[in-house]
Amino acid sequence: MSRLSKGSVWLLVLLFIVGAVSIGCAKKESNFPQKPIHMIVTFPPGGGNDIIARAFAKAMEKHISQPVVVDNISGAGGLTGTLETVKAKPDGYTILLQDASLTGMMAYQDNLPFSLDNLEPLCSVYTNPTWILTPKDRNYKTLQDFLDAAKKKPGQLSVGVAVSTGSQYLMAEAIKGYLGLDYKIIPYNGGGPLKVALLGNQVDIGIIHSPMMLPEVKEGMINVLAAGSSMQGIHYDKLKNIPTLKDLNIPFTFTSTRGFLVPKGTPPETKKFLEDLIKKASDGATIKEFAKTFEWDPTWQDHEAYGKFLKDELAQYKEIIKKYVKK
Repeated sequence: MSRLSKGSVWLLVLLFIVGAVSIGCAKKESNFPQKPIHMIVTFPPGGGNDIIARAFAKAMEKHISQPVVVDNISGAGGLTGTLETVKAKPDGYTILLQDASLTGMMAYQDNLPFSLDNLEPLCSVYTNPTWILTPKDRNYKTLQDFLDAAKKKPGQLSVGVAVSTGSQYLMAEAIKGYLGLDYKIIPYNGGGPLKVALLGNQVDIGIIHSPMMLPEVKEGMINVLAAGSSMQGIHYDKLKNIPTLKDLNIPFTFTSTRGFLVPKGTPPETKKFLEDLIKKASDGATIKEFAKTFEWDPTWQDHEAYGKFLKDELAQYKEIIKKYVKK
């Protein structure tokens, strides 16, 4: 009888230990987040990154008990907000949404106080071609119309871009250098201000990431002249066959991939939690509804694929600068 009692006691002890470990693991998993997560966007409100960030913040909040706050920290072509992320405590409470401006900035500027090694990728959620737009009053029907006009009027035509050293700026410089043209490149502080400039007929053409300004395109206020890569992913059928730069014998591809990163040193379990959280958001009803309005479905890459993409994109931009851009 005493032997049976002793065995029962050990069984109870074992069950208690297993239960305690399980409870401890559950508590560990639920410890994050215990306060608001701040999502840094490196451009002012109204641009493509800002719109995507706010949609994902709303979608992420459905799966956690804390808010996700979008912080627009703009300036210096995305440098200010990116540096704020690099300097942040690596605890998962600061995440960065970036696009091709990140690698464009790194490729174009030699003395940045950070590199890709200072940021760790979580995932990417959207990939959109960069497209070339023009106000309807400029009367350019095709990109070739603008290129021909630029040849006839050297130094007189203008190209608006969202930032001073990002991928859109590189696209303008690459076309200019490859074709031997002379036009003014006017950088704005993000997609929102560039949108205002295009609607105000302040530039001949503007380079921005699709599908920004799609409502204005549908209304006939803005014309699409070309894109940096295939437009087959857009919901609006009339724009699926817009010519790419390569279709026009201009040998470049420009596409904006929006992704999330965190400061170097963020704990692996926290990065895994955030990547899984963003994946749940991407697959959920909120982003599906957002995609209907944005008119483009999300395109997912995990942390490994996104990390490789960033390195490849940076190498490509550096090569373009070396061959075609005067610094």
